[in-house]
Amino acid sequence: MKNFKFLFIFIISILLMNCPEKPKDPITQNAPLFLLSLNNNRPKGTKVTIPDSLVYTSSEFDATTSSHTAVVGSTSFITTKNSEFFSPQFTTLYTISPSLPKGLSMDRAEGGIRGTPQETNPETSYTITCNYEARPGFVLNKTTLTGVIKITILGSASIPTMLNYSGNLLTSSVRLVAEINSPLIFRNLTSVPGTTVSYSVSPALPAGLSIDTTTGNISGTPTVSQNLINYSVRATYTVLQNFRMSGSNPLTTVVTLYIDSALAISNRTCNYSGVAPGCTTSIPFSCPSSVICSSQRSGCLIGSSCVQ
Repeated sequence: MKNFKFLFIFIISILLMNCPEKPKDPITQNAPLFLLSLNNNRPKGTKVTIPDSLVYTSSEFDATTSSHTAVVGSTSFITTKNSEFFSPQFTTLYTISPSLPKGLSMDRAEGGIRGTPQETNPETSYTITCNYEARPGFVLNKTTLTGVIKITILGSASIPTMLNYSGNLLTSSVRLVAEINSPLIFRNLTSVPGTTVSYSVSPALPAGLSIDTTTGNISGTPTVSQNLINYSVRATYTVLQNFRMSGSNPLTTVVTLYIDSALAISNRTCNYSGVAPGCTTSIPFSCPSSVICSSQRSGCLIGSSCVQ
């Protein structure tokens, strides 16, 4: 039994001596120990090249200055063209400094900026940082990308579709009723923040009345009676700095003016309550000078028989 063990060890020794030598790694052959260590620590995986810059775009984006302009009260979208948030090779996490204006926020996963600004904000530079993390099996050439965009929030100067005056009882047009030889003032109730405005009227108002070119108010003491006559009141707006104007400028509104005695006006005034003479409870509204009854008071003012 002892001789058998010696024979077995002798055979194994012969086999090991005849085994071919394992080829040496040309990279590590004769390399110093510290290089061998670096080689063993090299990242393993498919290399991925991260873009050189963050690229943003929007309908109000100026690529030459990397600036975006938004308006208070209007929804705004600023998206990144990098399209990195759905990459199968890495994940992204975005941050921005300083904080965005009130109403705007950043999606930290995909880098988009969206929302509805709530207040004006002067042009401000924002630094955006995107941090990358490789998914398993991939190696990134960089892990951080930084860019700067500028955002300006303008105020909204929205011009209405028509002027409105005190004393006007209509909704889609303007009709003013004045008593002859009685002082009056029809105040312009229209206000457009973020603008200055001047007013004019054509043709000239009747004797005793005038328009304030700064406020648009119509005032004075009419001295001549007249039936329903149309006047075009023109408002010309100038937008102020840090505001954006929308709507038709200049704005022209047709103002219909009726001037007569108190008695004549009362005969053409619709009833506020109860049932007008000659009408029924289902169609109670009319005026003494009209033979037409209406179910609503606004219907009483359609046509020229009733003026207010």
